[in-house]
Amino acid sequence: MNFQACQDYCLRNCSCTAFTTAYFRRGSGCVTWSGDLLDTRVFTDVGQDIYIRVDAETLGALISSFCYLLQT
Repeated sequence: MNFQACQDYCLRNCSCTAFTTAYFRRGSGCVTWSGDLLDTRVFTDVGQDIYIRVDAETLGALISSFCYLLQT
């Protein structure tokens, strides 16, 4: 499953809190989380990104806090 298909799958599922594409020797797949981010792993040989869903209000508050910290 490619990135776009994995993202679409997560966005259609209201309980999906995060997703990533996983690359294996025999292909690729989609890993999703519902609830807490449990059972995460570190892949040191290749870069892997995890995409975490947050609501707009929470994201706005985080960005405002970060900008405030940069100004001080």
